[in-house]
Amino acid sequence: MHLNFLYEDNDLGIVHKPAGMLTHPAAKREALPAVSDALVELWGSAFDRTAFDPLRPGIVHRLDCDTSGLLVVAKHATSHAMLSEQFKARSVVKRYIAAVRGRVHADEFILTEPLRRVRGRSHYKMMAQTHPDAKDAETHCECLYRTSTKSIVLVTPKTGRTHQIRVHLANKNHPLIGDRLYGKSSKQYPGHLLHACYLEFTHPTTQKRLAFQLNAPAWAAYSH
Repeated sequence: MHLNFLYEDNDLGIVHKPAGMLTHPAAKREALPAVSDALVELWGSAFDRTAFDPLRPGIVHRLDCDTSGLLVVAKHATSHAMLSEQFKARSVVKRYIAAVRGRVHADEFILTEPLRRVRGRSHYKMMAQTHPDAKDAETHCECLYRTSTKSIVLVTPKTGRTHQIRVHLANKNHPLIGDRLYGKSSKQYPGHLLHACYLEFTHPTTQKRLAFQLNAPAWAAYSH
């Protein structure tokens, strides 16, 4: 199974995950390839699977199946623990490019609605609402380009809640194009349009700050 590595050393790897690939196996989607399975296949005996959650070997954080972009993965328990702590402490910088429905009028805006996990008809989903069970969430947005029907937005989540970007933008009446769960499907695209384009963190061994960046996908192209 092929993975596109932008960087790799004895402690970690930086993967460019394509849209349509799971970060780790999920119920009801067993037929789809997963990054965690590919890591086991590629790293082989050099990869200590017993040091990780058996369903998520090497996985530090996740991207939704339809989301493309940067993932940092760990080769051993020490790097996994240190990287995970950075995500927990919110010292990791993540940026995404999103294509949303409708014209976003503000150049910059911040979304802070708390998020809560609720049971839907056939699955769980997140909702933006004030509730004792809701968790704080903060998403910074900058509109890069807009037309009457769609906008391209640079998104910087300050927290890392499940589906945070998707729910926050949908709650502002600008769901991701192609988001079947929080908006509606697209005839042009098979899934939602969200791309993890920037990732910055501290290397667990060298303690140097590392930053990785990807070009915007074709669907995010616009004229200045």
